[in-house]
Amino acid sequence: MALRAGQLAATALSEAHSGEIVSVFCSAVNLLLDSDRLIALLVPNGPIHPWAIDGVWWSRNIRIEMPVQIDSGILSIDRFKLRTDDIPIIDLHLKKKSSGVAVESIRRLGDVVGVFEFENVFGSALSNCLEQCRNTGNVTSIASVLGVGTGLTPSGDDILVGLLAALDLTSEESHGYRNILTETSAGTLISSNEPETESSSSRLRKNLVSELPSSLRSHTTILSAQMVEAAINGSYPEPLVTLANVLVDSNGEEELICAANAVARLGHESGRAMLSGFFLGLETVVTSRGKQSSHI
Repeated sequence: MALRAGQLAATALSEAHSGEIVSVFCSAVNLLLDSDRLIALLVPNGPIHPWAIDGVWWSRNIRIEMPVQIDSGILSIDRFKLRTDDIPIIDLHLKKKSSGVAVESIRRLGDVVGVFEFENVFGSALSNCLEQCRNTGNVTSIASVLGVGTGLTPSGDDILVGLLAALDLTSEESHGYRNILTETSAGTLISSNEPETESSSSRLRKNLVSELPSSLRSHTTILSAQMVEAAINGSYPEPLVTLANVLVDSNGEEELICAANAVARLGHESGRAMLSGFFLGLETVVTSRGKQSSHI
């Protein structure tokens, strides 16, 4: 299988660096560079994310704390060599956005999410926060789950990534109007309608981001902080991008469930948390717009 690179990983590997291996798994090797950036080398069909190189087969002698060197476009780990300067870069931004995601598709997605949320795989703290957000529509409360959970990417952070993706997906430019009340010097209130180009999803997303700490790394793991930073800037794991495209294209139920399950399979619990956050975002947008039609 051909190599592929997430844009942020490719950028980090484009300059000379040293570093070391910090973890080795069956499907991934994680490198920490002297730039304090963590890069994942994934086996074929990893699947790719913004900070990963996908399609790598490494030698069996690679282990934790082995030194890493990047120079002249070559990544070296002991006798293992990988040319990084000509790997195709994958754009993991949402190219398709829509304020018209069918509510029926969101309901079907909710059926997938409901299976593992019912099993309470996230623990009470995260489950309670999700429930509170659904009841109040206040997505900024989800900022409080940053760093909550265990592993390389705590579940709270994965929920944030999914939520940011959903609000990004539905942030298509608004063409409506908002009512403005202006007080005159005589104390009279004058009502007027002004064009509104920023969608409610965009406002919700900005509010959520504003509630996150400026230094994410002081609240969570390095990789997880990088993934949340990438999501803030509109770049996501490939299965989440695929699911967003399926929703915009209004594809059939089978394709939707297949795409949702591909997200759910990411990591141990990461994908399920990400999918919960994504569904929560879509639910919130539906509620905030208050429409009763079959589309957001």
